[in-house]
Amino acid sequence: ETRSISALPDSVLRRIAAHLDIPAVNNWRTLVALVPDYTEKEANAFGQLANKKRPGSPSLALLHDLQSRGYTIGDLSRLAHNAKLGIIRDILNEHCTNVQGMGVSAKLPQGCSNIPLLPPPPIPPSIPPPTPPPPSIPPPTPPPPSIPPPTPPPPSIPPP
Repeated sequence: ETRSISALPDSVLRRIAAHLDIPAVNNWRTLVALVPDYTEKEANAFGQLANKKRPGSPSLALLHDLQSRGYTIGDLSRLAHNAKLGIIRDILNEHCTNVQGMGVSAKLPQGCSNIPLLPPPPIPPSIPPPTPPPPSIPPPTPPPPSIPPPTPPPPSIPPP
């Protein structure tokens, strides 16, 4: 059995929300789009929290609402995986690892038992970015054709 999202400490929920609430990215929208329980109107209501005079966290509201709908830590982990939000799974894994590392007598939160602990992501090999081709240099402009200077008029001859 897995535990409700409410089993997560507030500090973990706040860390998750901080990553979901990044304004330019709005990862919480990616996550909420994967929850079949939400209508578009309900999903947009979370976004309106960020636009008030005293803005709230759309992500914290979403997490609390998921909790009230019976979603578990494992459900949240699967949603994060499907949304390609590895950082959220990392936070959940870190929380579970910290609890596991407390010794034999520590009771592992039930929600953690269904989250496979993922190894750290591989470090990509150091590949330098491709060098852009040199800018094309237009051929030199030929000089204008040379125009001979005008010939002076013949000298005028005075009448006799």
